[in-house]
Amino acid sequence: MKNIQIFENNEFGSIRTQIINDEPYFCLADVCHALGLEQPSRVKSRLKPDGVTTGMVIDSVGRKQNANFVNELNLYKVIFQSRKESAERFTDWVAGEVLPSIRKTGSYQKQLSPQEMMRIQLGMIDDHEDRIKSLESNMVIDYGQQQTLRQHVNKAVLNALGGKDTEAYAYISKVVFAECNRDLQDRFKVNSRNNIPRKRYEEAIDYVDNWEPKTNTKLRIDEYNRQQRFEV
Repeated sequence: MKNIQIFENNEFGSIRTQIINDEPYFCLADVCHALGLEQPSRVKSRLKPDGVTTGMVIDSVGRKQNANFVNELNLYKVIFQSRKESAERFTDWVAGEVLPSIRKTGSYQKQLSPQEMMRIQLGMIDDHEDRIKSLESNMVIDYGQQQTLRQHVNKAVLNALGGKDTEAYAYISKVVFAECNRDLQDRFKVNSRNNIPRKRYEEAIDYVDNWEPKTNTKLRIDEYNRQQRFEV
């Protein structure tokens, strides 16, 4: 590991670099600061681990500190995570000034090919799509869907009870409503009807429309409604 070399830029500040195994490594904290990325640890979690290492740096008050450094491949991955308009200018500065300056020392010769750059970009796209899929998987039904599902539950329970004007409704409607909601939660493995995944909304509607009480509950409903018929 060679001594740290610092590159200065009026817009991006200081970027510390080191040569490790004849490859340039860039201080992750410096790069994140230049690109407006406020959580370097989160950025690091999206990088290739074999292109991340630690190096000794001197902080502003002269203390020795360990800092994360990333190789050129991961540097571009960091850049692609930035949403700042200046990220393109940062790329131009690194590619046009920093890397050529490092290469002049003769200790670093490798440059990423267009194919390697494309793989990096595709990798970031894949990461982005994975995050979108994860978000979609975790989304629950919205308010309108919650209300529609509630109406279907009400209808299913009323059908099971024989309507609102029955003895069964008067005496055990709460029990049957609770059973329907519990069965629905168990079916979709959620702790609340409103937490059903949005992508399974239609499945939930279909389940409720075909729901029936358990056998013992059916017997109780029949018993109450039979008493009503006898009284009439």
